[in-house]
Amino acid sequence: MFFHKSKDLTVKKEVKIDFIEIGDKVIERVYEFKYLGLTIDPCMTFSLHYKTVLKKISQRLSYLRGFKRFFNEKILRIMVNAHIYSVIDYGIDTWAVQTDNTLDDLQRKIDKLLYEFEYPSAFRKKLTMTNSDLA
Repeated sequence: MFFHKSKDLTVKKEVKIDFIEIGDKVIERVYEFKYLGLTIDPCMTFSLHYKTVLKKISQRLSYLRGFKRFFNEKILRIMVNAHIYSVIDYGIDTWAVQTDNTLDDLQRKIDKLLYEFEYPSAFRKKLTMTNSDLA
C-alpha cells in the first residue's frame, strides 16, 4: 500500500501499479487492509473502518431492540456497554479522525435506542404521528 494525502495530485496522475518486484519477490499492492481489526486505507482517513463500525452498531442495535422489553435499566446498560461501546471504543484513538457530524451519527443511533427504552409511549406516539403525517 502506498500512503498519501487525500488531495495529492501526483498519486492521482500515477499509473496504476498492481505489484512491486523486489529481487525475486513479488509484492501485491492493496488499497485497503485490516490490521489488528482496523481497516486502513491509503489516505489514512479510516472512512472504510467507520462504515464497518456503523454497520456493526446498526446490526447490534437492532438485535438489542428485539430484546429490550425483557431488560430493566441496569441490564440494558450492561448490554449496551458490552455490545455497542466495546465496538466503538476499540481503536477509537486511531480511527476517530472523522468529523464531528460523522461521529454524531453513531451517537444518534444509540440515543434512539435509549430513548425508545426510557420513553416507549412517547416513541409510539411519535411513530404514530409520523405515520399519520405520511397518509
